Amino acid sequence: MRIVIQKHAITTRCERCLPNVLEQHRGCFHVLEELEDDSPNITLVIKSGAEDETYELTPEQVELMRTEGPEAVLAELDAQE
Repeated sequence: MRIVIQKHAITTRCERCLPNVLEQHRGCFHVLEELEDDSPNITLVIKSGAEDETYELTPEQVELMRTEGPEAVLAELDAQE
């Protein structure tokens, strides 16, 4: 699955919403595009004014977002680059 979202400050509501969007593909007003590609991983594209950020998320990382929060998981992925 490829999901494109608009970059915004992650609020408490988004911390609960983003894992649901990624895991269960529920609608969210920040989602700009969803494309099923039959991959077990999720390609998350965060669009911003200057650059887009792209993350390849495993099902385990999506689940980790529920307990650790999206910002923690994305920060860890950024640090690995």
